Amino acid sequence: MRRASVLSTVNRSGMQKEVLAAILVLSATDFTFAMLTNSIAHLVPMNVKQFVNTSERIWTYKTTNRGFVRCEVVELERIYELSIVFKRSLYISGRRQDVRLRGVFDKLHKRRMTIMERGDVVRYDLRVRNSSVHTAPCKSCRSYYYNVIKYEPSYKIYSPGCQRALKQGK
Repeated sequence: MRRASVLSTVNRSGMQKEVLAAILVLSATDFTFAMLTNSIAHLVPMNVKQFVNTSERIWTYKTTNRGFVRCEVVELERIYELSIVFKRSLYISGRRQDVRLRGVFDKLHKRRMTIMERGDVVRYDLRVRNSSVHTAPCKSCRSYYYNVIKYEPSYKIYSPGCQRALKQGK
């Protein structure tokens, strides 16, 4: 199954903006996540906290971010009842950058997580867990992503070389 979730971001002035991160995962477990069905095409509620609560790396497969990012991955550092601390590693302009970020889970909307970061950038990401990154996201997940971003340009930033460029633990 592949799954999707909605995240929010907060700029420095404290204004909250919603950001979709179509988070996808291939799983044989019985979590109560959202899943995109391919024939009926409706969403079942998802709990983003369950998705990010993993030792597995989560890659950005596609993004609307117009920066010069070639690869991006997040790794869980700590998870609490209402928040998460994770490391975002990216390969930008030929160099690796690591940033520690904090996310806050939305108590009312289980598909949302607010990520605290600098700037006003609102972006939409299609993300996959490391175990499923070697195949393209399923058609229903890609359709959901494109439906959300509408006509905004989107860039594929994941390639197999990202595994080497952003080795775990470096």
